[in-house]
Amino acid sequence: MSEDREKMMALKVVLIAARDQSLDADALCKAVVGSILIDIVYDI
Repeated sequence: MSEDREKMMALKVVLIAARDQSLDADALCKAVVGSILIDIVYDI
């Protein structure tokens, strides 16, 4: 349950970052990739 909440928070951070970047596609991709890498690191 808490894992789902963490993922929702990460998604929220990505969406806020995307909005701050004026929905710049490149920045959005970097934010998504970054969040995935963070997710992988925390899974270990």
